[in-house]
Amino acid sequence: MSAPDLPLIAEAPFWQPATPEEFGLIVGEMPGPGDLDLAPGWQLSFFSVAQNDGVRHPQWGWVKGPFAVACSDCGDVATGVLTHLPTGFRIAEFYSDEQAAFAAEVLLPIADWPNVTPESAKAIRPGRILADAGFVNFAVWDGSRPVRILRRKLPERLQ
Repeated sequence: MSAPDLPLIAEAPFWQPATPEEFGLIVGEMPGPGDLDLAPGWQLSFFSVAQNDGVRHPQWGWVKGPFAVACSDCGDVATGVLTHLPTGFRIAEFYSDEQAAFAAEVLLPIADWPNVTPESAKAIRPGRILADAGFVNFAVWDGSRPVRILRRKLPERLQ
């Protein structure tokens, strides 16, 4: 099952669980027990994300509540991409999947995420992710100015 063969989940809730066997077909090998664990509560899944054209495209990764985390392989570097599932909006890209999952936990209490519109989701912009300093920063914007800054220390295991 290659990326074009991933199921397109075009209707809410925009995700479905994936079994380790299905995932093994994607990566070409059967993962060992615990190899696919991201963080507590995150479930290996197929989901869809929206591109600039507004059309949803299939993806795989982990889902928890209104958020999804996918690994983006950019050649020598793999990053973790955090997406808001109801809108399909890409919130931010991080140095790892684990950092993206941590950022989702930071963002969860600041909005009614299941009911956020694409426009309001775009108002949450990531600040610079300071992996060396061990912090993740987010700015919540109102028009052209930040109105709230979130700064959270990354757990030791994610630094």
